[in-house]
Amino acid sequence: EGQPYTVSALTFDGNAIFSDDELRGVTQLVPGKRYNRSNVRDDIRAITNRYEQLGHLDNRIIPRRDPDKRSYTVAVTYVINEGHTSSIRNINIQGNRVTKDHVIRREVRIQPGDPSDTAKIAESRARLLNLGYFETVEVIPASTAEVDKKDLNIIVEEKLTGQFMFGAGFSSADSILGLIEISQSNFDLKNYPSFRGGGQRFRLRTQIGSDRQDYSLSFTEPWLFDKPLRLDYDAWRRSTSRNRDYDQQSIGTGISLARKLQRKF
Repeated sequence: EGQPYTVSALTFDGNAIFSDDELRGVTQLVPGKRYNRSNVRDDIRAITNRYEQLGHLDNRIIPRRDPDKRSYTVAVTYVINEGHTSSIRNINIQGNRVTKDHVIRREVRIQPGDPSDTAKIAESRARLLNLGYFETVEVIPASTAEVDKKDLNIIVEEKLTGQFMFGAGFSSADSILGLIEISQSNFDLKNYPSFRGGGQRFRLRTQIGSDRQDYSLSFTEPWLFDKPLRLDYDAWRRSTSRNRDYDQQSIGTGISLARKLQRKF
């Protein structure tokens, strides 16, 4: 099994953008503590992230170990090739047969001309997955003929977003009930006749029984006027009859607007 080694020194070579103290602030290897290879992997990932946030996607970090077999210590040097800073040139979208390009682009947190920040690239992928329209989402920076430019390739695989449900039941309060519901989470009011691909939400629900009839419709536009302004519209009609003692009917509609708060951090 051998003997455990202790870190005798931690140094950096090739870093010009970040000082040694700044890099030590994100590393886990500490002189005087036991050497752990998983810490080295985490350190490389953390240093890489610092450079990638500045657009240095081509950076390379290589750990150099200098063990002393007599004292069971090891000096570690992270040899850094900072690479070149780059910015996004074009954003290319592939695989969206139904979803419109602008529905995808408005969720991307990085734009052409911005530094190639991998944190924003990762956030863009998460936002696209959270839409619920895609089975898989890949966001891949690609090299171009220009050293300081990267293309961002967004590759999606779409999934079904429409639902049709029906059912029946019985209760002592409402007797026999039947239910039919149609919903589409990637609705497009202007795209006749498929009505898909616009990123809107639509639901039509009917519930009919021997003593009651309920109808409801809901529609959501998450980006009204191509701005992060959400519009919700609901309409309903409900009627109930209780053994000829009385009839009750209600008709209503509601509309609301909500705006996302912009993050300042």
